[in-house]
Amino acid sequence: MKIYTQGEQSKGICTSCKAVVETTFGYRDMPFEDGLGLAQDVLVSICSHCDSVVAIPAQSLPAIRRARAQASRALDAALVPKPAGG
Repeated sequence: MKIYTQGEQSKGICTSCKAVVETTFGYRDMPFEDGLGLAQDVLVSICSHCDSVVAIPAQSLPAIRRARAQASRALDAALVPKPAGG
């Protein structure tokens, strides 16, 4: 697995620009698709033209999994009903 660092350049297909573009790796907060939480400071590949996220390298997946697990635990705790009479 190639390890990327912040500021490193690459190329990728940007869905916003609909083209192969130059990208730069940097850190972003990435919201989950379902809107319930986000992974903070994740290394991603960013389009040099429109500033959108083009790709997430494999090295960022463990951090995303941890953030997802934490968001799920917080959601479970929020859904616990309050005991009757107390």
